[in-house]
Amino acid sequence: LVKNVFMKLKEPRKILNVILAVAGIALLAAVLLKPGLSARQRTLLAAGCILLAAPFMTDLIRGKLGNRLKASDKPVKDSKVFFAGASFMTLITGFLIPANVINASTDEFIDVVQHTNPGIYILESVLLALGCWVLWGGVFYFFMSDKMKSVFCKAIWAICGVSVIDYMLFGTKLGTLSSLLKYDRTPEFKGWEYLVNTLVVIALFAALGFIYTKIRKYIPLLLVVGMMAVFGIGVLKTAEILGTYTWWHQYHIAANTESPNIPLSKNGKNVVVFMLDRSMGSMIPYFLNEKPELLEQYDGFTYYPNTISYGGFTNTGSPALFGGYEYTPERMNNRPDESIAAKHTEALKVMPAIFGQNGYRVTIGDPTYAGYEWIPDLSVFDEYPDFYCFNTQGYFNYFEGSDSSVDVSNQIHNLRSRNFFCFSLVKISPLLIQETLYDDGKYNAAEKNDGTANFSIVNHTDGLSKSTGYDFDFLDSYSVLTNLPNFTTISDEPENTFLLMTNKTTHSVSMLQEPDYVPALEVDNTEYDAKMSSRFTVNGVTMDVSDPARIMKYQVDMAAILQMGKWFDYLRENGVYDNTRIILVADHGFSINHFNNSCGNQDMECFLPLLMVKDFNATGFTVSEDFMTNGDTPTLATEGLIDNPVNPFTGSPIDSRQKAGPQTVFFSIEYDIVVNNGNTFMPGSWYTIEGNPHDPDSWQYVDYH
Repeated sequence: LVKNVFMKLKEPRKILNVILAVAGIALLAAVLLKPGLSARQRTLLAAGCILLAAPFMTDLIRGKLGNRLKASDKPVKDSKVFFAGASFMTLITGFLIPANVINASTDEFIDVVQHTNPGIYILESVLLALGCWVLWGGVFYFFMSDKMKSVFCKAIWAICGVSVIDYMLFGTKLGTLSSLLKYDRTPEFKGWEYLVNTLVVIALFAALGFIYTKIRKYIPLLLVVGMMAVFGIGVLKTAEILGTYTWWHQYHIAANTESPNIPLSKNGKNVVVFMLDRSMGSMIPYFLNEKPELLEQYDGFTYYPNTISYGGFTNTGSPALFGGYEYTPERMNNRPDESIAAKHTEALKVMPAIFGQNGYRVTIGDPTYAGYEWIPDLSVFDEYPDFYCFNTQGYFNYFEGSDSSVDVSNQIHNLRSRNFFCFSLVKISPLLIQETLYDDGKYNAAEKNDGTANFSIVNHTDGLSKSTGYDFDFLDSYSVLTNLPNFTTISDEPENTFLLMTNKTTHSVSMLQEPDYVPALEVDNTEYDAKMSSRFTVNGVTMDVSDPARIMKYQVDMAAILQMGKWFDYLRENGVYDNTRIILVADHGFSINHFNNSCGNQDMECFLPLLMVKDFNATGFTVSEDFMTNGDTPTLATEGLIDNPVNPFTGSPIDSRQKAGPQTVFFSIEYDIVVNNGNTFMPGSWYTIEGNPHDPDSWQYVDYH
């Protein structure tokens, strides 16, 4: 109707251009005056407003010159180029990128409530991409003039090339991505990154445009070859995903025949080694400052603030925790004839084997990377038939017993079905618009009438004190801690027990409702944060919580400490606290700049894990300034219980003598065990530490190799 009205006007083109220009000016004024927009958002929106005025300005310039562009030679259009390019983009955005993401950690995308095969997300992404690039792109293409069809062909060819370069070379190290396609920290790029990427995109567009004019007839063939390569890689990734799901499904059915169980004895000695993945020791004084009642729950514990880890991520930091000093990254690399996977699994077995050989009843829960798999492969302990092993990650449903359980599962499925394709669009885009398209993990989802996103189940922050939605990676682990009393079995048998267990509550950052630090669909901590701002200053040292990621890291660590405290109360009530040695320890810390402790550009907080130990019949809460490492864990666990303990696989003594002198630690962003799984760790940065690990002067950069 509007088109017909315009066509009856004398000069419809000019009138439309004037209307667009006026709209652009009005919107530009609104953008410049609207509060709450970042400089990047204002720039992008302003550019869009200016584009609305571009047709009017073009006609004005032409009129001033007294010359209109003459029709060029007959435009060259090639439907084969367009549809080959659209098909290539379909495979990139709908097939390859989603398959790569899922394959990196398939188990995280398996719905344990409804046992959804994650391959379905690839299929749905392919259909969305097909509709976007081929179906709707084809509709627009066929309705265009020959001149515009020629532009479409050149554009899709250039878009294919730019998309590949953006995906492979830019924005590749943005942190940990959750199963709901949200980064643990909002991606940020430096000014020089924007500049380099923009120049590369412009140069590539120009180069591909020139190439198109020279070898246009070969373009369809090149695109077909590209499609074959992308399709082949996607098929391999998908086959691995389906294989992992098949294994998981079979394992899950078998595992469900027995539920997790932690046996403890009232009349024996119990040793508990509990690893809280990525928990940070430097936060303990601040937790006690905020909640002094923790001193009673943690009665008998000794806190070791000067503790380091030998790696900045789980694959490099946890082996020494499990097996001792023979499994630091440096010493593991000194055994180049054995795979990292074999050495890691060997480290996992050290303490269970020692205690098992000395008559202890051994229980193992969620052994990190057992078999070097994301889902721990419990079969690595088959040689020890008396060991009781289980996995709890995803076993407990936080919404169990509520009507929201299946509904939430369906919402997660719908969110992933939409956002995998949206995530792909982010990854192929120039850096200038990636943050806008990412939209704090919402991917510009439509809003309801009340202003909240339709996909409100995902944890999204609004400043430092408010958020909506849940982080389901966090809930999978947190629900294990809340259920600890429910699967702890207390017996009167005069037996000794040993427990080795891992939990990842402290790994996934999520905003929680204070002061209880519990998950909530709608979080508002405004009043509590204003009232309790002093909690972040202890002995004159203030923790930096100036961005959401930092405050959320504080919150999830506090949540774990509170739930562990409740479990300790349960042990007291049931008479097994005093006769239990408990070691709370982490594999590594987190580079999040709470305390400005850096060596060069590296935040050394990633090497500062939690270490707290409660010995038998210990009382009071004490602080030891001794220099410690998480490699001391096997020594602390066996001390006074097992005479002259030795590593059953190497024959070396279990002790802490190798802690003397400067210690060598390793940082590598290649934390993916699917990638970094050779015989030695992939290259990274090596540092030495001697002295107070909280003093930046104690750290020295050594080399990158």
